[in-house]
Amino acid sequence: MYTYVHNRINFMQSLLKSSDTAIEIGPGFVPICRRENLKKVYYLDVYSEKDIKSRALQTFGYKKKQVDNDTVDIDIIFKDSLLKSINNYNTDLLKNIDVILGSHTIEHTPDLIGFFQDCDEILKHDGRI
Repeated sequence: MYTYVHNRINFMQSLLKSSDTAIEIGPGFVPICRRENLKKVYYLDVYSEKDIKSRALQTFGYKKKQVDNDTVDIDIIFKDSLLKSINNYNTDLLKNIDVILGSHTIEHTPDLIGFFQDCDEILKHDGRI
């Protein structure tokens, strides 16, 4: 499984430009983007980094060192909708995002149409999901 995860991450990273501004939804303890590779990435999750670490250790049985190394600081806590969450964090991000990406998040989205409408409000004209 670990090879699969790294292959998926490598593929998704190959689609990004170093100049992109991105929002990664649900980075959990295996983020796709790293600030070392993509300077302007904002992490959005329903959980804080403290909660993510706790879940990784207790629920999924990851080792503490791995969790400490892999978990990123969450910039934006998801509340109500993607657009509201971004607005509450920084309205300057609206129409200034090149790419929105996520992993294992779509199955948790109760309103897909609303999600894509929010993406349209957040992404630049030529933005990508």
